[in-house]
Parts: sequence; structure tokens; C-alpha cells
Amino acid sequence: MEAHPQAPKAQETPQARPSYVALLRLHGTLEMRRPRKKGPPQPVLAVEGLGDFPIRPAPTLPHPQGMLRLVRRNLGKAAVAHLAPRTDGEGRYLPDKGEAIRGLVGKEPQTPTLILHGRLVGVDPREGLMRVEIRPNPQGRLKEPFTLTLAASLALLEGLPPLGMGVWVEGDVRRGGLLVARQVEAQPLWDDLGRGGGEGHHQEPSP
Repeated sequence: MEAHPQAPKAQETPQARPSYVALLRLHGTLEMRRPRKKGPPQPVLAVEGLGDFPIRPAPTLPHPQGMLRLVRRNLGKAAVAHLAPRTDGEGRYLPDKGEAIRGLVGKEPQTPTLILHGRLVGVDPREGLMRVEIRPNPQGRLKEPFTLTLAASLALLEGLPPLGMGVWVEGDVRRGGLLVARQVEAQPLWDDLGRGGGEGHHQEPSP
């Protein structure tokens, strides 16, 4: 299952990629599941301990139907799916909104699971949440900006860069689809235009 060659590579670093990025990378087994609502069975990535994540090819892919055909030919096989995540206001992944941008059959998982490069636009210590805006990149396929909500520890939230700064976020996903930030580093984005992104770094303490 191969698609969208512009998906971020594992070896990329914040310094090497000033573009906006939103990537959820999951390892599981390709299966067909009947949706809760009426309709034919749909391809999903069954992730142990986390549940099913629908494989909905992004309509902006060069050949979205080709991805679905490859998925169906590889049912039952291990795969890594690269998803463009969307969340609700509490940080939970929205399976009806997230889209598959790349897939690799038979590949081992790579960490971190969640990678974001966006603009910090909200912090809610009481609720344990942070919000990161993802904007369109020059010559990119995204047309409108969107905001992702992530859960985070109080220690991490208290050490975040100021609102409005570009941030590189690494994290993971928990059962129920909750996206959790584990590490945040201040990193400027392409549209900072010399405003000075500043430098900073904060990592959640080890449990």
C-alpha cells in the first residue's frame, strides 16, 4: 500500500521541515469491518489495544481509489498507516474526519506515533488540553486551516512556549483515540517571516 510520496519521513527533524505537519502513524492489521451505520464493509487498520481506524484515502491523493484496492488485496497483513488526524474538542481522534495519506504493508512501527508542526493557539491547564493550529503550506493540498486538540500533563502545559509560536509536538494515542502530547519544542514555521520563532523545549517527566 503506497501513496502520497510527500508524507513526512521518519528521519526528518523540526529544523529540516519548516512546513505545517499533522501525522498520526499507526501499526496494525488491515481488516474489513461493517460500519455502525448502514453500509458495506469498510477497510480499517485494526490496532492492538486501540481499536479500529478507518482507512479513508484523502481525496487530494493522486490515486485515492488505488489505495483502497491495495488495502483490499492485503487484508490480514500487518501494515503501517499514515493518517491526517482530526480531533474533537477533548482531543479524541475523529474517525469520520481523519484521512489516510500513506500506507506501507509489512513495515514495522516507528515512533513517535503522533507528529505535529503547527502553531500553539490554546492552553487549558484545568482540562489538561492544548490546541495546535495547522495551516495550508505553499503549494500544499490543504485548503483551509484546522485546529487539533491534544491532551497533555500539567507539567508539560506549564512549560509550553507562548501562544502564537510555532511548535513541534511528538506524542501518541491512547485507547478511545485520545491524542496525547509527550514532548513539545518551539520551532518556527514558514510563515513566521522573520518574526523570530524563539527556542525552547519541554518534555514530560518520565513516570
